[in-house]
Amino acid sequence: MNYSSIQNIKFDELKTVIAATENEQILLIVDSEIQKNYLDLIKEIQDHSGKDVLTYISTSGEPAKSFSEFEKMSNFFLEKGIHRKSKIIAIG
Repeated sequence: MNYSSIQNIKFDELKTVIAATENEQILLIVDSEIQKNYLDLIKEIQDHSGKDVLTYISTSGEPAKSFSEFEKMSNFFLEKGIHRKSKIIAIG
């Protein structure tokens, strides 16, 4: 079944959620301030999840909520070859 959902999960549950997903490609969008504080966890997800994890580090705060940032992020993922079965996870 293909559907979209928004889930609110705790950051420490993220590895479990990613491991349990059927999607082979994960698009991880991370706020730059979050990335600084949780770099080890993000690297662990990238390296040991068994998934193709593409990570985009966005600006933090209000500048992240712009069409310019959305365009940069979209181009990043399109250049990496995303597809409709990719799962998006945004943090921050």
